[in-house]
Amino acid sequence: MLRHACFFMLGVLTGMRCEEIVGIELGAGSTEHKDGITYHWVVSIEHKTKKGRVQYLMPSIGHRILQVMERWSAPLRRLLEQRLALWEADTCPSDRHDRLRRISEARADHRRLFLGRGSHDDSVRAISGVACRGCMRVFARSAGIDWALAPHQLRRVYAWTFVRHRLGNLLFLKEQFKHSSIEMTQLYAANPMQDETLYDELLEEIDTHKVELIQGWMSEDVPLSGGGGRRIAAIRAHNYPNRKALIEETADWISIRSTGHSWCLAQDEGCGGQGLYEPTRCTSCNDAVIDSAFALAWSEIYAHQEELLTEANDLGAGAMCRVQRDLRKSREVLSDLGVKLYGDPDGYKANINE
Repeated sequence: MLRHACFFMLGVLTGMRCEEIVGIELGAGSTEHKDGITYHWVVSIEHKTKKGRVQYLMPSIGHRILQVMERWSAPLRRLLEQRLALWEADTCPSDRHDRLRRISEARADHRRLFLGRGSHDDSVRAISGVACRGCMRVFARSAGIDWALAPHQLRRVYAWTFVRHRLGNLLFLKEQFKHSSIEMTQLYAANPMQDETLYDELLEEIDTHKVELIQGWMSEDVPLSGGGGRRIAAIRAHNYPNRKALIEETADWISIRSTGHSWCLAQDEGCGGQGLYEPTRCTSCNDAVIDSAFALAWSEIYAHQEELLTEANDLGAGAMCRVQRDLRKSREVLSDLGVKLYGDPDGYKANINE
């Protein structure tokens, strides 16, 4: 419960995102004296807009919270360092790939303060976003409050309190929140009378849908296409000791967006949105997953390319080459999804009902 309380306090006192609080390490606090004013800072890693190592302004009590967490996490950090030393010393492990994964995770987490023990094993690692949400629910219940407390609400409380008490302008708040635009800052600082439970429900629905999607993709009998889909098909051939935990952990950090004809997993700019207007780009993109939910869309894409065949013939060899290429790519997708094709070699029809 002490860890929950410290997470809550840092959230409302700094407005940091969930993953940024979890990313706090030993010695993250610092103090600066400038023009007769004392500033207190906490350092973490900002992932969402890729700013990297950044500082967040905090009140002086923040140092006390960090000291408490350093003391609280010390036994877990020692245990993790001991395991890391053993794993690194074993140069010929039988489970080489699993051992390398554990070493990588331990190196990233061994100085962090917000650690936890695995619910299904004896592992020690930084708590996940899913775990953070669970911690806040438990924290609220322990205080006797019937409130579905969520980490992002702490950030909104900071924003609204900041504006309500005129502690500064939105430009400072934008910098503190590490937003990419002032418009997003305005949303966080908006009227608190808005229905915040709606935000919770939307986030929960998104998380649930992502878990269900990935769970379906990991099933061996689900056909997949696209560069990312073929990678997942290769991954699911391996046996994992705890597939449920793998799926939930993956869904927590991965971003999944629909293009209308595929699922886009790009965690950065990716193709810059070009795949939205050129669907066949997604067939070979490593960030694209195409499942049966898009079978009808690809059937229509294929049919459209067939219609273009006659027009392309009039436009020249280049246009004909492009249409034939897109016909071939869309045919491959439909084949991967198990959609039966029939017709002559130059023009196939897709029957998604067979």
